[in-house]
Amino acid sequence: MDYFKWIKAIKYDHKPTNICSDCHLLFSSLESIEKLTKKVAENPLVAELLYDFSISASSILMWMKHLIRDVQQRRAKSDAMEKLDNDTDFCIRDWSQKILPMQFREPQKDYFGKRGFSEHIDVFFTKDSNHNIIKHVYFTMLTQSDQSTADTLAIFEHVLKQFHPDNPHIRKLYVKSNNDGCYAGNSYAELSHSICKSLGIELLRHDYNEPQRGKDQCDRESANLKNRIRTCMDDGHNVTSVEELFEAHMYMGGIRNSASSAVAINKTQQKMTGSTIKNISFYHSVEFEKTGMRFW
Repeated sequence: MDYFKWIKAIKYDHKPTNICSDCHLLFSSLESIEKLTKKVAENPLVAELLYDFSISASSILMWMKHLIRDVQQRRAKSDAMEKLDNDTDFCIRDWSQKILPMQFREPQKDYFGKRGFSEHIDVFFTKDSNHNIIKHVYFTMLTQSDQSTADTLAIFEHVLKQFHPDNPHIRKLYVKSNNDGCYAGNSYAELSHSICKSLGIELLRHDYNEPQRGKDQCDRESANLKNRIRTCMDDGHNVTSVEELFEAHMYMGGIRNSASSAVAINKTQQKMTGSTIKNISFYHSVEFEKTGMRFW
């Protein structure tokens, strides 16, 4: 196996001058190990050894690519935060872990067979006139949801309609989310851009995190929310419906710099159309231009 082939396949407009010494050492080590393994031809287990080596080498290379993509996505987040100004905002989106219905005093027979409530978290970062970064959090609870692309887009429109009246000066938006199917399809990219445009906001770019990465702010707010729900229950309240979940959100004044809403999505009004982009799941960023969308 030529471990340098994917580097050789890159077409440069100029001759590269920087070479990653760690990557070069890794590829050289893999090639050396493979050559040494092939030399033991008299060993009856050579085929099995080569197979195990190929699996291990493939896993190592996949992990290396994962780390490289993660670095790029961290850089995209930093770039978006640096570009914040009076009319530019940055948003991180994620589905929260489902919240199970609970009672203050719950019999054991009611503990099993529960169905959790779906909740979506949107975190906006805004820079004020004094160049201080302010965080706004929007919790959206749903009576019933399969967390599909249509539901995610409906929540995006609902949240923007709450955010924009409070921040009418925002005209540009960067968005970041994980790479789940409900965010990553090209229909989502097209329709999210149309939703922003209908509200007078220009969606500049959408970046997708690597698995288990980049959701720190949403996870932080989810932890604050669960702590507030637990406090509400400790005072003798139940959380067995979306209405009671909303009341737990607002308990003791709610969470600072946040807004909560309980909604029901009308499934009969959902109709999604759009073109199909082959291997869309392999792209990790999309930039919206005047002539179309650029994926990479």
